[in-house]
Amino acid sequence: MPRSYRLARIVSDLLSPPVIALAVFWVLAGAAPRAGGRWPLFLTCAATQSALPLVFLKGAVRRGHIGDVEMSRREERRHGLIGLGLAYALGLALVVLAGVRGPILFVCICTLVVVGAVWAVNLAYKASGHAAGMAAYMTALSLFIEPVHPGLALIPAVSWARVRSGAHTRLQVVRGTVLGAGIAIGFYLAVRRYLPQLHAAAAP
Repeated sequence: MPRSYRLARIVSDLLSPPVIALAVFWVLAGAAPRAGGRWPLFLTCAATQSALPLVFLKGAVRRGHIGDVEMSRREERRHGLIGLGLAYALGLALVVLAGVRGPILFVCICTLVVVGAVWAVNLAYKASGHAAGMAAYMTALSLFIEPVHPGLALIPAVSWARVRSGAHTRLQVVRGTVLGAGIAIGFYLAVRRYLPQLHAAAAP
């Protein structure tokens, strides 16, 4: 097995959406103007937006509903992504009930929309969920934290890993990247007039 293939598998696992979400919410929680500090926000998001989807994926593999957590076969994604979307929807509801607002809530909603969009695309074509998730997350950081966030460099990294590991073609990775970034930017443009209120709601 080529060394580059093994490296691609490692990079792919480390940069999967539920894992990279931990870093994204850590950054956003640190920038949130809310009493109580970073940890309560981060742990809420880690539980609902990372742990919960991973539990669903692992459970679906154990029950034989999908072959692996990446849902490598497109035919698995029709039902697998619906279940994953429900997991994210439940996580979003818990986040709202916990009082999370501001950019963090924006990212949680955006994540659910991205999952739905990947599901829709995969009805006819295959698109990389890794690339879509990474592009959406890093675009959000660029919109809220820093105009050209260093995390954008992770998009080509995960794209290379998905192609080199054989999980996707270049076109499938491009589809995912355009999908994720497009949804984040489009959603931002749609709600930016309300963002001051969201920031105010997140403040103590």
